[in-house]
Amino acid sequence: QKAKKKGKQIGKAEKHNPKAHTFSGGTRSVQKRVQYTLERQAKRDKAPKVDKNPEVPPPFIVVIQGPPGVGKTTLIQSL
Repeated sequence: QKAKKKGKQIGKAEKHNPKAHTFSGGTRSVQKRVQYTLERQAKRDKAPKVDKNPEVPPPFIVVIQGPPGVGKTTLIQSL
């Protein structure tokens, strides 16, 4: 049977499933989908733009780590 299937050529029109791309939903679901896409676009437009080159450079961060009793607090207080 495999030989019969290979020999038979199927055109694009026969392969196409017209029901695959039809919309199966009521007006309420269409309205919800449209509302969702519009809100998503509005949210993207309202997102604040982050300035990549601020006037004031960000502060340096120093991490002091170690066992208790080695003078971490004394070191920070001396800075």
